[in-house]
Amino acid sequence: MSNRLSGAQHCKWRISRVVARNPFLSLGLAILLAACSSDPELGSPGYVQGFTGGVVADEPYAALVGRDILAAGGSAGDAAAATFFALGVTKPASVGLMAQGYCLDYNAADLTHRAYVVDSPAGVRTMAAIHARTGRLPWRQVVGPAEALARFEHKRSLAFVDDWQAAAPSDPAAQAVYGGSATEVGAPLQQLDLAGLLGQIREHGAGDFYSGRSAQKLWDAAALAGIGINRDDWRNALPIAIDPEQRALGDHLLVTVPVARTSGTADTRRAESRMVVVDREGSAVACVFSMGRPYGSGRLVGGVFFPVAGAPEGLPALVTNKNTKILLAAIAGGEPAALAERTVAAAVPLDGALASMPGGGNAIVCSRGLPNYPESCQAGSDPAGHGLAALGDPRS
Repeated sequence: MSNRLSGAQHCKWRISRVVARNPFLSLGLAILLAACSSDPELGSPGYVQGFTGGVVADEPYAALVGRDILAAGGSAGDAAAATFFALGVTKPASVGLMAQGYCLDYNAADLTHRAYVVDSPAGVRTMAAIHARTGRLPWRQVVGPAEALARFEHKRSLAFVDDWQAAAPSDPAAQAVYGGSATEVGAPLQQLDLAGLLGQIREHGAGDFYSGRSAQKLWDAAALAGIGINRDDWRNALPIAIDPEQRALGDHLLVTVPVARTSGTADTRRAESRMVVVDREGSAVACVFSMGRPYGSGRLVGGVFFPVAGAPEGLPALVTNKNTKILLAAIAGGEPAALAERTVAAAVPLDGALASMPGGGNAIVCSRGLPNYPESCQAGSDPAGHGLAALGDPRS
C-alpha cells in the first residue's frame, strides 16, 4: 500500500501543520481549505512568494498576526487592522478597542495619504475606515485572528508581563483575568469576554461595537460598574480623517499628523503602543495608540479597559515620493521626523538610528523605495521595548 498522499490530502495535511503552528489563524484565515489547489488562493498561507511586506509592533504575537495577513495576500490596511485588534488582546496596557491615538495611511494605488485623529471609542471604526480604503481581504479575516487569540488562549509575551509587573491594576475583574499565580512569560491567557466582543465585530462589522450586541454588552457592564456612558455619543463616534501635514525631505515628502505634541510622563512607553505596516505594493499604515496611562482607568469592564484622557506623545510619519511613486519609510513613535532625517536623508542604518534616538520608535525604512527595491528595506522595533520587527523575505 502506498504511503504517498493525493494532492488534496497533502494540501489538507500541510494546512493542518500550518494551523497547528499558528492557532490564531484558525479563525482569521477561514478560507484555508480553498488553498487545496495547485496554487494558493488570496487569503491562504503562502499566497505571496518572496517579499510580503513587513510589520513592526510593540508586542510580538500581534506583529506575527499582521505578518501572516500580508503573507496571505493582505494589504497594509488589512494587516494594520489585524494588528490593532491583536494588540488589544496581547498588550492591553497600551491599546485596545477603546484606545485613542493617531494614524496615517498611504495608498500606493492612487498615491494619496490620509491622517486620522482617533478619539475613544472611535478606534474600531477608524481601523474599519483604513481597511475599507486600502484593504482587500474580508473583514472577518482581519478580525478573526485576534478573536482566536482571546478565545483559545495565547502565551503571555515578555511585553505583556513587563507591563503587568510594572503597573498591574488592583481592579478585581482585571486581576481575575490577568493576575493570579501564572503571570510569568509563556503562561496561558484566555479572555472570553473580549473574545465575545471581537466575535460580534467579526461577524457583524465595526458598527456592532457602536449600536449592536457588543455595544449593548459593554453598556450593560458599564452600568453595573457604575460607569456612566452617553449612548448617543457612543453611537455617533466616528473616525476623524484630516489632511496630513507635508513637507520636503530632500527630494521626498515627509508626511505627519498636524497635531501638537504632548508632554511625556514616566509611563509614556507603557501607556502607548506603536505599529507600522508596509505591503509589497508600497502602501503603508503607521499608528500610535494610547490608554492615557497604563491600563487606562485600571478597570476591566466587559472585557475591555476604559482609557483616561491623554493623547499619545509619539506620532506616526511616512516618507514617500510622488514623482517616482515609491514609499521610503513608515515610522511610529519617538521622534519620527528626526528619525526620517537620519535614515532616509542621511542614510544612517536603522538599528543605529533607533538606538540613538530619544523615545525609540518602530520603523520600516526602504532606502531605494517600494515596490521596486524590497531588498533595500530594514525594519526595527524600539530598542527599549519588547516588540518585534517582522519583515518578509525581500527576494526580488
